[in-house]
Amino acid sequence: RRSEIKMVVRALFSAELLLYCCYLPLFACFECASNNTVIISTNGNDGTGTGSLQAPFLTIQRSLNATASLPSRCIYLRSQPSQPTFYRLNTTIALPSQTILSTYPPDLNVAQPAIITGAAIITRPWQRSATSALWQLDVTAELGDLERLDTVRDLWFEQRRVQRVRTRLLHWNHSLAQRVQQAAINHYGFVFNSGDIPNTWNTSKTSLNNWLLTAFHQWATDVHSVRTLNQTNQTLMVNEPTYIKYGFDNNPYGAQRYYLENVPELDLTQRPGQWRLQREGGRTWIDYMPTPFEQQHGVNPKFVALPRLTELFVLERVTDVTIRDLELAYTAWLLPWQQPHGTQAYRARLQTQTLRGSGPLPVATAVVASFYSQQLTFEGLIVRHAGADGLHLSSVADIIIRNSVFNDTNANAMALYNLNRTTVTDVQVTNPGQRWQQGASITSGHSHNLNISHLSSLQAPSDGITAGGASNMVSNMSVSYSLFASTRMNVNESISDWGAIHTAVANSTLPSVHVHHNVMHVGPSFALGGFGLYFDDGSAAVTANNNLVYHLGASPIFCNSNKNAQPVTKALPLNLSNNILVFQHLNPNDVDGLLKFRTLNKLIFTRNVVVSLKDQPPAIIDHGDDASQFAADTF
Repeated sequence: RRSEIKMVVRALFSAELLLYCCYLPLFACFECASNNTVIISTNGNDGTGTGSLQAPFLTIQRSLNATASLPSRCIYLRSQPSQPTFYRLNTTIALPSQTILSTYPPDLNVAQPAIITGAAIITRPWQRSATSALWQLDVTAELGDLERLDTVRDLWFEQRRVQRVRTRLLHWNHSLAQRVQQAAINHYGFVFNSGDIPNTWNTSKTSLNNWLLTAFHQWATDVHSVRTLNQTNQTLMVNEPTYIKYGFDNNPYGAQRYYLENVPELDLTQRPGQWRLQREGGRTWIDYMPTPFEQQHGVNPKFVALPRLTELFVLERVTDVTIRDLELAYTAWLLPWQQPHGTQAYRARLQTQTLRGSGPLPVATAVVASFYSQQLTFEGLIVRHAGADGLHLSSVADIIIRNSVFNDTNANAMALYNLNRTTVTDVQVTNPGQRWQQGASITSGHSHNLNISHLSSLQAPSDGITAGGASNMVSNMSVSYSLFASTRMNVNESISDWGAIHTAVANSTLPSVHVHHNVMHVGPSFALGGFGLYFDDGSAAVTANNNLVYHLGASPIFCNSNKNAQPVTKALPLNLSNNILVFQHLNPNDVDGLLKFRTLNKLIFTRNVVVSLKDQPPAIIDHGDDASQFAADTF
């Protein structure tokens, strides 16, 4: 209508709309000009430089100091066309409000984005040991005495992850902390099997301080430092609390698996492709056992990356910050429970790290972490080789993450908690959760107005996307036009509760999650898991339509325990329509039906195509032991 068109035109030029556009993360509320733009170069100088193109600074921190009195700043990093351009941070940097951090735009026409790293980048060649087959690399100059017992470091040969020395996959016998909630630390442990931990190992407190234990529970992976080990009664106790919902839980699926890592007595010469950090007499070096191919060909990597920092950037209580067109790489993992709990930001992390999903890893660090902030844009980024999460955002609003790549993170690619108005679009995630085989492409909790589209989630060992929260703490979340695929998994190291999309939206009375126009083929998992759509505890008010789900370890859809005591939720049931659901059942240890529905409250299931590639599926509808819960109005 002509009157409506006139109204829209007037609104476009109104001051209210201009202010609103400035508030959106799609728009920076300031411009880059000569008086607020500084240049950084690997050939720069913090002492004599001015931050100009002709006399650049050397470090980001010097640029922030130089612009501290300005209301806004644009910081550009030069990148060289002939080789990777590394900017190594010695300390985590806090970015202030109204900041743009980016590769110098003209350089992007001839070079790759600049690389900001928290690692020591070592280009010296390895030396061959005179007494064994080990290769050795002196890192005294890079690390000195930096090694801390609560910091877990990885090693990369260029882009290839190298495993720190560890045992084979072991199984504990039975738990000493089954479902213990809020227990004292000496309750967390298990009984191990005879012969798994040799009596010849030094189990003194000093030696145990170097050990690390990774435990795979039924629905969780935990990482611990070891507190005590008693060979007489074969008990092992850890320092950090476990996933309190299950603890070291005995379970029928046999997921009582663990590794011990960095034990001094482990013979490195019998573990090709693994490494150990050594320190003696003021000298620090790496011992590495080369693979047979490396022994035969004497291959030396162009560079070795050994992380020093656990985080590159922290954005706390800031507004209008953009990080774009950069590569952020190589950070370490910090065990959180041993850290002081003094800051609000740290407490926020502890509150969010156990929100739903496939069980919490003890994640306290990320390549970029942000708390209590708004108007953040992450665009054109390559985030890889992260010690823990790629992005960890908590209690923030108006976020956009787009046109970016996340590859090889130890935990989640993106952890998004307590958010409002967030858009994730045109993002590719490959190999999250790599170090301990647990991690999602996106894990989200207690978030509103989260729009995820055109996401490519590849080879996630846990969930592609997991979303959860308490009553009415998840609303208006959309997942659309995305691909969830896994073509490679070590089933013995994967955990359970694994699906392409997993929700646990408790007691919702609001429209919570809408999943539409996605393709999911996720492959097998260990024991329970390997679903396409997994609507877990309390997932009422969820809609899934126009999805293709196939090549699965278990059922294409699992609706579990969405029974809700609130009558109002009957108006917002679980609604599944116009989906193609293919039953293939690749898991050897699990028996599911074509459709797995447990303890439902209200379900609308209409116009779906359900296909079985098994001649005789166990059941059309698998309701387990919950048949009595199916009321007449379930469907």
